[in-house]
Amino acid sequence: MPFENDHSNHHKPFTIDRELDIILTGKSAGQDAVYPFYLKWHGQDVKFAGEQETVNRYKNEEGKWRFDLRWTIDTIVIPENFPESHDEILKTISQALDAYGEQHNRNRIGTVDVTFLKHAFKNEWYY
Repeated sequence: MPFENDHSNHHKPFTIDRELDIILTGKSAGQDAVYPFYLKWHGQDVKFAGEQETVNRYKNEEGKWRFDLRWTIDTIVIPENFPESHDEILKTISQALDAYGEQHNRNRIGTVDVTFLKHAFKNEWYY
């Protein structure tokens, strides 16, 4: 089952893959342009952070505004002895952010592109 947004607690929505039991939560970026996230996976936190950019804004066939987004992930911190490969982590982050859209809502989003900087796994977590 793919990731989906859950708004059952409307004060704290989250994005979840129920089959794999992976939950994506985000923290407010505040004034900072870098958004910190946590993937609760195998009972541990995979931390990552990146910048979001609107790359295209357009009206769909119904005349409603849509946005294409690009996430550039520059930091990924995995727990020691985490059982998943780097490739699997990158794939899962991409799928989670695609479902996440904007603040756990995909209604106004067209496409989501996720890119990872080469040094992402080498950066230190700074939040």
